[in-house]
Amino acid sequence: MTFRMMEGMKLLRSWKEIKIWPGKTLRLNAALSAKEEEGYKSFLSQYRNVFAYHMSDLKGILPELGTHRIDLKPDVILVRQKQYRLNNKYSLLVKENLDSLLQVGFIYLVLSFEWVSLIVVVLKKTTGKVRVCQDFRKLNDYHVVVRRVYHF
Repeated sequence: MTFRMMEGMKLLRSWKEIKIWPGKTLRLNAALSAKEEEGYKSFLSQYRNVFAYHMSDLKGILPELGTHRIDLKPDVILVRQKQYRLNNKYSLLVKENLDSLLQVGFIYLVLSFEWVSLIVVVLKKTTGKVRVCQDFRKLNDYHVVVRRVYHF
């Protein structure tokens, strides 16, 4: 690692917290000048309605703009994987996480399903909160890779 890279790493680790507006703070590099800092603050204030600060602020993408589809190989037998058992502590945390995702509309309830992938629980080291992930390794074995061109 060169000296310049090491200096850059030090700059990334040194930051300061500034107040943008009531209830919202921002972490900026401590090496920024007052003019640069003010530039960031004014930019974020000007475009305040563009950024999402809570999950409920994210409204989604219109289907006309982008829809994701997973194409499966024609001879695939759909699989319902047996879910891992969770201890009570994780089970409650996963339920809270899924309830919050349901409430804001990121996920929705499906009563009849052909494919079930495993839920994997990942603990965040810093906060101890639970992150719920899907284990799609089995699905990856059965999907067809289709190169699509998106014109944005």
